Amino acid sequence: ALVSLGSQLRYSMQWRSDTVALSEELANIHSYVRFINFMEGGSIELTADLPQEVLRYTIPKMCMQPIVENAVHHAAPSGGSVRIHITVSVENESLLLIEIRDDGAGVDPEMLSSLQAVLRGDSDSPIVTSKNGLGLENVHKRIQLHYGKNCGLWIDSVQGAYTCVTIRLPWENVNLGGW
Repeated sequence: ALVSLGSQLRYSMQWRSDTVALSEELANIHSYVRFINFMEGGSIELTADLPQEVLRYTIPKMCMQPIVENAVHHAAPSGGSVRIHITVSVENESLLLIEIRDDGAGVDPEMLSSLQAVLRGDSDSPIVTSKNGLGLENVHKRIQLHYGKNCGLWIDSVQGAYTCVTIRLPWENVNLGGW
């Protein structure tokens, strides 16, 4: 637990750049899951199906962490189990898609609609931190501010089955400089 916690603290405090290799973000997430499993006695399983060449790809730092945290805290009851699976694909040779999918409780349809409205920019309602995904919105806005409206997050869910958050980034890695 201490090694995992120390690894997380070092990762979050070292800001050499606003971007990191996907492998670094993934290593941090693995440390987080190990720590949570130890502290809460849960059985959270994290798997990643990623081609080796993608592990060197540069992504915004801490863009995956809040999504995995949401899955850990909302997908399963305290001490319960949930499987989180991360995949990467390329869409139209222009977008890198990182999917973080859990097999947990899913999102209430009304809440899902509200979250999607916030991510589309259609919502004028104020953010209520504990209710409608402030972490998701922050990551989404960071990505859009730097990479444009075609990038950001999308959430899909079926209550009682799964939640899938997709991170959309430019495929051209040369465009992923600092913020």
